[in-house]
Amino acid sequence: LYVDVDITPDFTYNEEVHSQTAGELLLTIEHTNGRILHHEQLHMTGEALRGGETLSAPTIVVPIIEPKPTHYFVRCQSLYWLGAECSVAVCLMNVRLPDIAPPLLEMQQRPSALEDETARDVFATLQPYGLEASADKLFPFTEFFPAQRDLVTPIMAYPSENIFAALPPGGGKTAIAELFILQFLLEGALLETNMGASEETSMAEKAVPAAKRKILYLTAHEACAMRRFQDWRLKFGEGLKQRVEKLEPFGEETTLKAEKVYQATIIIASGSGLAPLLRQGAVDCLLSVTHIIADCVHLIRAPEGRWMEECLARLLSKPYLVNNGQKPARLLALSYPLISCTEVSRWMKIPAARQYNYGNSYRQLHVRLEALEQGGARSRYEAATVSALKELQKVRYASTPNVVFVPSAREAEELAKRIVLRCRDFVPEAVCEDVEDQNIALLLSAGVAYMHRGTSLLDELIIIGHIEKPARHPETEAVLPLVLVCTFESAWRLPAALFGTAFVCAAERLGVASKFVNASGGDCSVSELLQMTSRALNEAVVYCRAARRWVWGRLLNDPLPLESYLRYPNDFCDAVNAAVAQGRASDMPGVLRILQSHYFLYHLRTNLQFYGVPSKEDIPAYASEFARSVIASLQQAGCVVVTEGDGDETVTVRPTTRGIALSNHGITVGTIEAIEEAKSGIRVSTVAGVWRLIVSSCVELTPEYVGDAARITDDAEMQALQTIARAFPKGYDVQYVDLDFSRGWTKVQMLILAHCARMFVHDSYMAGHEEEERRMAVTHPFASPSTAAIDPQLLLNIPSTVAERLREDLYVLLPSVLNVVRGACVIFDGRTQWKQARYLMRLSSQIERRTWGFEDPLLQLPCVQDSRTLLEVLTTTTTTAKASWSLERLQELCAQHETPAAEGAWNELSHMLLTSLQRHGNVSRAVEETEFLLSRLRVEAAAIPRVISLSATGTVEEVDGAHAFLVRVEGHIACTLPPSSSSSEHCGDSLGPWWMPCVVRHEGRPNLPERLMALSVVTPENLPGGTGNEEDSVDCVNSGAALKASSAKPSSFWRISGTLSFPLHDVDGEDLETLKMTVAVIAARYIADAEVDVVFTAE
Repeated sequence: LYVDVDITPDFTYNEEVHSQTAGELLLTIEHTNGRILHHEQLHMTGEALRGGETLSAPTIVVPIIEPKPTHYFVRCQSLYWLGAECSVAVCLMNVRLPDIAPPLLEMQQRPSALEDETARDVFATLQPYGLEASADKLFPFTEFFPAQRDLVTPIMAYPSENIFAALPPGGGKTAIAELFILQFLLEGALLETNMGASEETSMAEKAVPAAKRKILYLTAHEACAMRRFQDWRLKFGEGLKQRVEKLEPFGEETTLKAEKVYQATIIIASGSGLAPLLRQGAVDCLLSVTHIIADCVHLIRAPEGRWMEECLARLLSKPYLVNNGQKPARLLALSYPLISCTEVSRWMKIPAARQYNYGNSYRQLHVRLEALEQGGARSRYEAATVSALKELQKVRYASTPNVVFVPSAREAEELAKRIVLRCRDFVPEAVCEDVEDQNIALLLSAGVAYMHRGTSLLDELIIIGHIEKPARHPETEAVLPLVLVCTFESAWRLPAALFGTAFVCAAERLGVASKFVNASGGDCSVSELLQMTSRALNEAVVYCRAARRWVWGRLLNDPLPLESYLRYPNDFCDAVNAAVAQGRASDMPGVLRILQSHYFLYHLRTNLQFYGVPSKEDIPAYASEFARSVIASLQQAGCVVVTEGDGDETVTVRPTTRGIALSNHGITVGTIEAIEEAKSGIRVSTVAGVWRLIVSSCVELTPEYVGDAARITDDAEMQALQTIARAFPKGYDVQYVDLDFSRGWTKVQMLILAHCARMFVHDSYMAGHEEEERRMAVTHPFASPSTAAIDPQLLLNIPSTVAERLREDLYVLLPSVLNVVRGACVIFDGRTQWKQARYLMRLSSQIERRTWGFEDPLLQLPCVQDSRTLLEVLTTTTTTAKASWSLERLQELCAQHETPAAEGAWNELSHMLLTSLQRHGNVSRAVEETEFLLSRLRVEAAAIPRVISLSATGTVEEVDGAHAFLVRVEGHIACTLPPSSSSSEHCGDSLGPWWMPCVVRHEGRPNLPERLMALSVVTPENLPGGTGNEEDSVDCVNSGAALKASSAKPSSFWRISGTLSFPLHDVDGEDLETLKMTVAVIAARYIADAEVDVVFTAE
């Protein structure tokens, strides 16, 4: 039974009288017979008590004890105050329990023929299929596990049937996926061999050609996809010569995703990596997919599983996106054992004969739960580490590699050092070679290491390699099995069943130990615990709060109940909005089809009580009401327009611009609602103010979506962020006294602003012919040569390891932040809040170029950011200089090529730069440094787009039976991309997206605000026929002589064009004499824009 408890204080809180004792509560759930089924202590903060805020306790899970009781009683009482208590009776008399699940497959049910040990030999098993040579390259073992052997025949002998395989942790799901890929490759090879032999039916002509067939590996978690990519890139890429590609999550451009899919044979993606491709309708690249592997199906109950469920719902439903649209792809679904196996398989259209749900007799891993009774999270963690250290000293654990999971990087490093002191009888002095982190290098020589999100890929591979080749005692040469201390979130980077034993210390995140409490702390999720415990082969020990022992013991040792993360109407708003935006749902029946394609309705039929449905006869009415609730929520959020009819069948649903933008960028409807609520209470008038509004409202920038990169994990990070906040200049609108570091989003806000202020050293600073010297010179992540910090030395006082961790977090956050910012531009109501939308457009380019609005445009050039001397030369006015060195002048000099005037100017700048470098003491390499900086300056200045012409022509035409303004925009851009950025095939995408807004204002009437009437997102098109002369190029374009074959070499000139429209009645009743219409083009990647007045034709 899932119990959600909300507790609301109903008294006047006085801090002097009550202190903190009034917030100490005891929550219990009691059986009718008086037995206490659950108890835990809760704490309400003084702020919550003072404001009467409701505390939502974590979901409680208690057993239904047979015979079923009439009531459970939920009681909450104060630990220190008499009479402060409340109780609620939960009636169970009308509760309908779900049907008993069918029994799982056990070892004793295996056919006797499979009991023979020789039948498990890898070589002998795959020899009948001619795959023994490939097996040698893929499998590092010689025998299959029993469950793996059982699945060889279904995979190989029944190539048209879907398979559901649910194996216990460490059961070998990865090897089963690799067998499925081998069958895919074998089938493709046979088709290619028989291609000329049979030309039978028209259906064969519609089938995917053997050479173009693809297989898609889809999983719920991004780290799982990354680990699989690293593994299969070697096995299938280098070993079997197959192209393996991975799709990145939200933030990667759709064209790049599609290009990867076209080129690959094996496509690897998490749900958040594939969902943008499906939502934006760029699905033609998936037509050649014939096989799909859905891994970690059990994670659809977790927040990260929502994207995977949405992707599977789309891939398995009509119209099919795979197999040339003729039929669904063959599916292999992999999971941990499930109670809900039948309904999950029914959802995925897997026959009962191909459902393999293995029981505990196949389970090698046992999870032991140790209850901790200490009061605070820190105390429980310390008690857990002390117990784990004692266990590690025992002989049974000291002889095998072990992993210990802890909440944060700081705890990982500290515990690793404690393990050396307690479990080793020597102090390590030698270091392991090739390890980047020197602390890890020293610890590895003693057979101990730590891993966190900042650990590099090279160090990760070296650490894992020490499992096969452990360190040795410096005196006795005895083997020292590896003991790895790993943070919670890094468990996804480790292979399954890699260690003998896994210890999970406290199974909860720690709050920051200061007067500020990190609001993102709390218990680990079940999916995190499953991932951590399954890294062990034999045993896992989980130290946890006593209140969690029973439910976690059941979930970690028994088959999982599977509920979708999508279970309420608001949860389906995003999926339905995407379907409406793509045109797949335009009425009520269409919305119902979308709901039916998800796991939701399949689970509803088998567990009516979970959704509050009285009987199976009420399911149609419940589904219709559910769909109406979803549509009403979308309509209220401004994502759809609904036209009512006489009945559900006549209701039509159409998307709005806002709804389409949310679908394309993966922004939730809940984020819109949060932004609307937040902006109603404040007025923002700066770029920094709009950024604060967005970051405080977007769920996409929370730890639930981007992990610990958005979470303040320890005191060191808290102090570092406070130091950064003090270093901002006035223009960034950061007031240290107004910051609330208890808010999780404050970290994201500070890191992005620090990025724009160039506080962090950029990757380009490490590039060039002096790479080794620069790496030696830069010893601190905040040692940026062009930092805007008011006191750079203040930042250098931050410990280097903490600063590097923050820098890693920044690069994790940047793709998601840019994606959200660009998508949020259309969230604001253009009629009344055009300025706020314009601020977001500026913010996008400022994040891309690491600069801020009030700064010199020259600072968007990486070479200027990387060299203090070059910045000084370009921005300092001298009496000898003939003209100032503005960005516009540098771009004009680049456009003039090798003219005498241009070369004279470059020579003058070269002389000034050489003199300045020599004055600063760089005499020996001044000439070489000058040539290097000038070459970068010329390339980078030419690569900044410059709008050289822009025109907008307006007409009034009849559109769909109503008059509307149509504005046709045509412009040209000068930009010479570096050779590494140019692509003859996809050069049009190289300048990124540009916004094209049409704005109306009234001249002489400042009381009337500007209004956004229409907005379009366009991509400039390269003009292969462009010449080095701007005027000649434009004339050539206008005459049409510049249009050549798409394979022509990209030129320095681009066309930007588009058509904007809006209804004529939007300006009814206004003074047309003062009305002025303007069109602008604004780059999303560069600080480049232009605007022009709309000229209406005489007709």
